[in-house]
Amino acid sequence: MPRKNSTQVLEKSTVTEVVPSPVEGEELTIADAEFSQVDSQSPSTDEVKLKFEVEVETFNSKLSTALLAVPTKPTHPSFGNVLIAAIDGQVKLTGFDYNLGITVSCEANVEHQGMVILPAKLLQSITSRLPVGKLTVTANAKSIVSLSCASGKYQIRGANPDDFPTLPALDVNNHSVQVKPLLLATALRYVLFAAATEETRQVLTGVHLQFDADSIELAASDSHR
Repeated sequence: MPRKNSTQVLEKSTVTEVVPSPVEGEELTIADAEFSQVDSQSPSTDEVKLKFEVEVETFNSKLSTALLAVPTKPTHPSFGNVLIAAIDGQVKLTGFDYNLGITVSCEANVEHQGMVILPAKLLQSITSRLPVGKLTVTANAKSIVSLSCASGKYQIRGANPDDFPTLPALDVNNHSVQVKPLLLATALRYVLFAAATEETRQVLTGVHLQFDADSIELAASDSHR
């Protein structure tokens, strides 16, 4: 018997899933979760503080890059989040844990400019399962974020973007250098094998870079290599 449309809430985290009648051979679910039936409504127009439409594949690609700066075991709750900012026809995704900060952007159809922060891993676990197509992201004044696409709808409780740590501002005029990405990647491959992997020796897990007028010197060591 076909299943009726329903709205579900993930009790162990703040996710609401609206599951459409399944297409034959397809079903959109979140595994290993406990659900209870509730009524839910999308944010009304006057409550919307952020709304944009983007390609699912593009959004997932940029999100994966931003998540490189999100630690697996955050030492502070805000470190496990990703900042989403929609402005001037672009969506920017930022991950930051005070040691590493990454901001990436992609083109999007921005209807309402704004910002919100969301649990990074939870967001990725949802968007990575969505089919290719358009994804509409809407957030209301209470930071309830709705993710809608052709196959279903989810709601995630976000947080105030003011709680997200601010990336340090850099003077690009005095502290910037241009280098070919492939050249830098090749140089890193020569030294990264010698870097330490133990977090207890964090200073040795990095690569030392020295910039001269026309060259870059890279060095790495774990005190043995």
